[in-house]
Amino acid sequence: MTPPPTDRPQVITIANLVSLARMLLVALLWWLLVADQAVWAAWLMILMATTDWLDGWLARRLDQVTLLG
Repeated sequence: MTPPPTDRPQVITIANLVSLARMLLVALLWWLLVADQAVWAAWLMILMATTDWLDGWLARRLDQVTLLG
């Protein structure tokens, strides 16, 4: 049985969850910078940049483009 169609746009998508995870990593990045862990902070920034690319790719690939992005 399929769920009934809704007029509301879907907000919770895989791509948006990747974006949410990246936003949560900002706190860890801040802590690493305050703790003078520049190398770990740099690696985390690379990971965050990769997830920025990944969420866009996933949204297009899975046809999950939303009003949020």
